[in-house]
Order: sequence, then C-alpha cells, then structure tokens
Amino acid sequence: MMLYSAASPGTSSPGLPAQKPMASANFRSLHRSLSALSNYCQGPADLIKPEHDGLRLPLCGLAATILSMRRTADLHIHSRHSIATSPKLTPVHLDRWARVKGLDLVGTGDCTHPAWLAELESSLEPAAEGLFRLRPELRRAFDAGQALAENLPEPGIDRETRFVLTGEISTIYSRDGRTRKVHHLVLLPDFEAARSLQARLARVGNIASDGRPILGIDSRDLFALLLDSDPRSILIPAHIWTPWFSALGERSGF
Repeated sequence: MMLYSAASPGTSSPGLPAQKPMASANFRSLHRSLSALSNYCQGPADLIKPEHDGLRLPLCGLAATILSMRRTADLHIHSRHSIATSPKLTPVHLDRWARVKGLDLVGTGDCTHPAWLAELESSLEPAAEGLFRLRPELRRAFDAGQALAENLPEPGIDRETRFVLTGEISTIYSRDGRTRKVHHLVLLPDFEAARSLQARLARVGNIASDGRPILGIDSRDLFALLLDSDPRSILIPAHIWTPWFSALGERSGF
C-alpha cells in the first residue's frame, strides 16, 4: 500500500498554483486518520520510514489488517453511476452483499459523483470517526422485502458492515515528455470533506457524467486539492502494478 504524502515544490497543472511541500500538520492529520482506521480494524502497525520532522507514520489501518486477516475490507468498488456497472450497486445491496461475503469494511466508491453522494448521505449514518453504517430501518426493510423478492443469499454471520467514503479518480496529463494515465483511490473522513472535494474537482472537469471522473490534472495537484478539502483525507495509487492506468504501470505510468 502506498500513500502519497507530499508534492514536489514548484510543480503544477495548467490553471493551478505551484504546489508547496506538505506541512507537518498534514502529516499529523494523516497519522490521526490512519490511526482511527487502525483502532477499528485492530491490526498491527508497520512504520513508514524515514521520519518527517520527527514524525513516523504508521502503515497500519486497512493495509495491515487485510494482510493479517483480522478484518476483511474492500475499498475499491464502484456505484451504479460508473460506466459498465450493475444498476443494483446501491447502498442497501452493497450492505447486504458485504454481509454475505463477510466484509467488515467497505468503500462506498464514487464519492465524487454528486447524485451518489446525496444518496449515500440519506442512506448512511455515523458509526465511528470516519466510518458509517446503513441506517437500520433501511437494512430491516430491505432484508424483509427486496432481498427476499430477489432471493438473495442469507448472511452467514449477523454482522454490521462499516462504510468509508471512497472514490476513484482517473487523471491524464503530461510529465517528462510522456502522457501519464493514473488512477487514484481517495478516502475522505466525512460528507463535508467529500462535498468540498466535489466543488474543487468540478472546477477542473466534469464529475457528473461518470462515477470515476477523468480529469486533466497532475497527480500531485490532485493530492493538493484532496488535502485542501480536508487534511485527514488519504490518497492511494490504485491497482499500482497494472500496465495501464497505474502509477507504476509500464504503459502509462512512471
């Protein structure tokens, strides 16, 4: 798992100011955000080195818990608002199938899409810092009605799945004489932060036509906008080893 934590000074995309190095306060906010996920998942903590201003950041939380198998999480999914996805990718379906599959923590996907974020806000309620759950009345109504009508499998264990606000953003830009096409997974701590990110991204490109927007912005500048939305936010290079649309892909990455 890789976390972008700073941008090089003097880099920018057209129409955006030059990026400054990330402040220590932002590193500490990232530390708190990761620690909150770690406390929920109860996984071991590996440390990212070297130190930054005397602060060591834990690569704990979700990455460590997935490896330790103490909790099972899927952070990279989509909603029905993304191209080529099922129309049944709704909050109630995601909650039911997460329980069937044994997932403790699920990303919402597509939190940059205005219609999906509005649906999420009406369907979820706070469960812990940075985490949400399906409203109990929606869960009960779905289990007793639509789930039976669709003959969905019964969950093996009566668990309460947690959600975290996530989205995938595709960027296409030129750097060092090559076209870079990189997908990024973003995690946001609350709906206010997600709305703030939406407003910033809407000034860059179209975020309403696809749950995974395609934007002409440098990865560093995307990360800057994410931190401007809320310094507790996290960016993860998505499917980093695939040849296309990944930070380390040989076809369109670095």
